[in-house]
Amino acid sequence: VSGVVIGKKDDREYVLPLNEIECFESSDTGTVVRYQSSEYKVRFKLFEAESMYEGYGFRRIYKGVIINCNHINYIEVEFSGNYTVVTKSGEKSTISRRYVSSIKKFIREEM
Repeated sequence: VSGVVIGKKDDREYVLPLNEIECFESSDTGTVVRYQSSEYKVRFKLFEAESMYEGYGFRRIYKGVIINCNHINYIEVEFSGNYTVVTKSGEKSTISRRYVSSIKKFIREEM
């Protein structure tokens, strides 16, 4: 695994530095990468991204989202008990209760 991902947008392929990718998400058309407030389609499935890039700080936070923990600004705890991760770019994503403890553990131990 190299430090880049090839993403496609508008019939062009872009070289995206892995450390600058905010997250991988499932969409109706496949897996997309969120990078610099834009989305790029990639050729692999979300579960493949999870196993390939776990060592680079990517962790699953929801069934359809794998986030780069290095891009987390803070985690909000809502009155209802739900958790929301807010990235440095201001994007928000819900953290499934199933993954909250592993995200917190990773942040405490790895970052």
